[in-house]
Amino acid sequence: MNILLIPPYSIVFIITLAFLLTLITNIISKKRIDYDKMRQYQKVIKEYTDLQKEFLRTGDKKLEKKLGKMKYQYKTAQSEMMRMSFIPTMYTIIPIMIIFILLGGFYSEIPFIRLPIGLPYVMDFFHGRSVFGNDVLGYFGVYVLASFFFSTIIQKIMKTSPTQ
Repeated sequence: MNILLIPPYSIVFIITLAFLLTLITNIISKKRIDYDKMRQYQKVIKEYTDLQKEFLRTGDKKLEKKLGKMKYQYKTAQSEMMRMSFIPTMYTIIPIMIIFILLGGFYSEIPFIRLPIGLPYVMDFFHGRSVFGNDVLGYFGVYVLASFFFSTIIQKIMKTSPTQ
């Protein structure tokens, strides 16, 4: 029997995989995305949405005129932000899909973590036709949680968070 299928080795393997994939994705992001430009676009979007909220609250015609002038700049910033955020995905989506297809063959029906409480709607959605109860996390759930955790830390260290 493969040692990576037995807890705690299986959990360590999935967490290590989450760390490595998150690190690789952030390295690609760091190399391919201009974060200074992204932050400028975020400022434009924030200014526009703040003005829009103010206009909806007050109905000021000057704000409406200013919003009209900023609309093109806002739309451009939005589309550029979307394009920039998809750049790392272009490089990583196929390898990650292959990895998860391969892992699914090994780990699909192995429970990793039993939660202290059941999460009926959330877990039922993710488990589908699985034999897991709604209080069990499988390999994918462990990967997602570890990935969120590592992503936050790695983005702070590498300064790849778009909102710094």
